[in-house]
Amino acid sequence: MMVRYTFSWMVLVLFLGSCGNMKYLPQDKALLRDNSIKIGSKEKIEDENNVLWELSNVNIVQPNRRFLGVPLRLWLYNKSTRGDTTVFKNWVRRSLGEPPAILDSARTQASADAMENYMHNKGWFNATVTHETKIKNRKANVAYSIFPNGLYAIDSVNYNIEDENIKKLILNSKKESYLKKGKGISRQTFDLEKNRIVRELKNHGYYYFYPNYVYFEGDSTARSVDVTVNIANPDEGQHEPYTIGSIYVHTQYNPAAYLRQTLDTTLLNDLYFIHKKEPDKLTIGEEDLGVDPTTILRAIRIKRHNKYYRIKEFDRTIFRLNNLAIYKFVSIKYVENKRLGNVLDVVIQLTPGKKMSIGGDLEVSSVQNSVQSRGIGIGLGATYKNKNLLKGAEVFSVSPNLGFEYDFIQQNFTTFDFGVETGVTFPQYFPLPWWVKPDHTTRRGLEKTKVSLAYDYLSRFQFYTYSSLSTSYGIEWTEFYVPNKHNIKFLTISYLNPISIDSSFQVILDRNQLLKNSFERQFIISPSYSLTFTGKPKPNGISFYANIEAEAAGTLVRGIDFIFNREKPFQLPGGTPYANFAKIELDGRFYKMFSRRHNFAARAAIGAGAAYWNSQAIPYVRQFFIGGPNSVRGWRVRDIGPGTYVDKDLRCQENYQPYQTGDLKLELSAEYRFLVYYYMEGALFLDAGNVWTIREDVNRPGSQISGRFLNELAVAAGYGVRFNFSFFVFRLDWGYPIRELRSYEDGGPYWKYRKAEDFVGFHLGKSAEWNFAINYPF
Repeated sequence: MMVRYTFSWMVLVLFLGSCGNMKYLPQDKALLRDNSIKIGSKEKIEDENNVLWELSNVNIVQPNRRFLGVPLRLWLYNKSTRGDTTVFKNWVRRSLGEPPAILDSARTQASADAMENYMHNKGWFNATVTHETKIKNRKANVAYSIFPNGLYAIDSVNYNIEDENIKKLILNSKKESYLKKGKGISRQTFDLEKNRIVRELKNHGYYYFYPNYVYFEGDSTARSVDVTVNIANPDEGQHEPYTIGSIYVHTQYNPAAYLRQTLDTTLLNDLYFIHKKEPDKLTIGEEDLGVDPTTILRAIRIKRHNKYYRIKEFDRTIFRLNNLAIYKFVSIKYVENKRLGNVLDVVIQLTPGKKMSIGGDLEVSSVQNSVQSRGIGIGLGATYKNKNLLKGAEVFSVSPNLGFEYDFIQQNFTTFDFGVETGVTFPQYFPLPWWVKPDHTTRRGLEKTKVSLAYDYLSRFQFYTYSSLSTSYGIEWTEFYVPNKHNIKFLTISYLNPISIDSSFQVILDRNQLLKNSFERQFIISPSYSLTFTGKPKPNGISFYANIEAEAAGTLVRGIDFIFNREKPFQLPGGTPYANFAKIELDGRFYKMFSRRHNFAARAAIGAGAAYWNSQAIPYVRQFFIGGPNSVRGWRVRDIGPGTYVDKDLRCQENYQPYQTGDLKLELSAEYRFLVYYYMEGALFLDAGNVWTIREDVNRPGSQISGRFLNELAVAAGYGVRFNFSFFVFRLDWGYPIRELRSYEDGGPYWKYRKAEDFVGFHLGKSAEWNFAINYPF
């Protein structure tokens, strides 16, 4: 109680103290409190919200930044300037403080002029910007009004091109032009079109064609503009296309030692490989090049032997070589062959990186087994990689992980988890599936094949001990022009083995047939597919991420049964059945960058699965669950649902271990992230979610999905501290359950904190679930 009210008073004192900022302001000055920007006329503007957002960034004068509505940095600045100057005060003023944003009429007018110039560059050549300043209690609010006064748009596009060959290429690509009838006369549009023309010609051999050869002219009538695209010839002669000659590859390039080495070349697989000159050796091998030459040949997409230079082949080659894990630097240079004329030789310089690497992962969370019992959960992970296992840039990895939960009150371990996954990733399709043609792979950005083997052992003491062994084979590819990553696992075989079931947990299984079925010994034989999209940030700071995964277990074996063995379904040795189920999961994320110091992130994850044919339930390890460091952070893993079902008998036990899962999942999260100081970041978050069963389970009342599912979401709120070191992030989050779940017979879900003081106090030390982890939760 004392801790809670102390925290509340600290917040109150901070708010009251921040209100004293005005006493430090000179009497003849006003503090800029807010800027507002609006369209001052009824004229319709395409993508108006984005235009207003960009105008706000053009604004030169910005008010002091606020935290929870309080100009905290201004308050720190003012406090650090009072009294005697000390080293600490200087540090606070420079590093944490922010000087007051004093209203300046000259800078306000400069902001209006900058906005006006922005509008002119977007095609509103007659646009004007006015501003009005309102001052009350020496606090100023500036309102900017934008009057577009008509957009100048393209009416027609004509071409003035001296070179007939180039003219033919440009006219053939008119459909891809950014200059469209009705589109505004924008500098950005003309820059995009100029870059498109340059790239189009560079894809047809014109290596020395530059943007300065392209310029635009316009003839306006009213607000309609006739645009002429001009492409000039060089001062002497015409533009000449170039073809590709020889390709030289230096796989052991070291800039520091390059000039001191005596080098030689050897022709292998139609490429000239550069290597150290060895007088006593007649041939070179993989040990001299560091890699199998065919690996380099597959990665190079530059066509040679009188084929035209194409910039897209350069881009694809750079992309593929950079994705070979063995090289840390890749450089491609074109050198004109003076002897042959209009021929470019290609020099590829590859600087090897470290062959082996080791990484790690760590998660720590609090554990509340019962009302009085507290503990800690720790998860450790490591990854070892050999990036050139068979001299073909194959990546061999081993990833062991170890986890446990310890109860401080009972002074014993309650959970132990050990697993290891190993696999080999080949930088090509291996072997090539029958339906994929070899020439088809050249249109992909990057192709890989992965073979893996994994084992996991989980013991929840006084409950159950479970193990799983699985192996998989599949391919993945990344598209070049759009950021889509596809992953197909043609075959995954998993053996699920419940080693032992404790008598106390057996009682739970005996009264819950569906849960009992999910714990049976069985095989999972399934194909799966996943698609990942990672969007690039837009000019307004918005970006998206999406991932969809689908799995159909038992389908292949069931098909074989249907054709050859209808009377008796196939079973593996020992009479172990195979599982039949299908599941799909979608994870979507939204990111908004307000500035380098402030951003917002949101996530929505849904999942659905169902068992069919000879299976009564989805295997336990394939069911959905939520809670923990990367989910609803006010609860432990598997501590929510399904639905409003609560196992009251189990929760009363001292060593309570959550086990709840479901066939359906809905998870929502939102997080506001802000920079506190250098590497230190803060976060405020809100999480919600639950799992449900598809069918009614009489032994778990309230677990089935229904129309009131939104009212059955568990909700947690909290705050966190993160230390961002670019290559990894240390994260510590405190999550508080603010909407608890209980059965409808007991009054249904309810809000735990009904008063503002309860929410501010958060009942520190009593109900918080704290989580320490590496990297952001999403």
